[in-house]
Amino acid sequence: MSGKSRLSEIFCRWGGGNASFLAYTHFSHDLCAGLLTALLPLIKEGLGLTYLQSGVLLSAYTITSGLSQIPGGWLGDRLRRSVVIAVGLGGVGFATLAVGLSPSYYPLIAILIIMGIFAGGYH
Repeated sequence: MSGKSRLSEIFCRWGGGNASFLAYTHFSHDLCAGLLTALLPLIKEGLGLTYLQSGVLLSAYTITSGLSQIPGGWLGDRLRRSVVIAVGLGGVGFATLAVGLSPSYYPLIAILIIMGIFAGGYH
């Protein structure tokens, strides 16, 4: 019996650094997406939104993210995956910053749709 477990063999074959990097980036991506849900009550109060408008904000991101995962996967199969992942992560990061700078409701919806498109490129 070898000294390595099946899991460590898979980890080494994948390249330990790559797996750690992907785990970290996935955590960062989901943290950015999760911040919207956590901050939604403050956004609602700050912009004077109704509950319906707050729900539309969350839906703008989640629906767009879900729908853009198919084209994102298609691009990942045809281009270098590292490029698609980098663009997706960068886009989500910049869109997350833009959410905090958004002055009102409608620009915020547009930013969240853009964020969802980039998220589909990563997921």
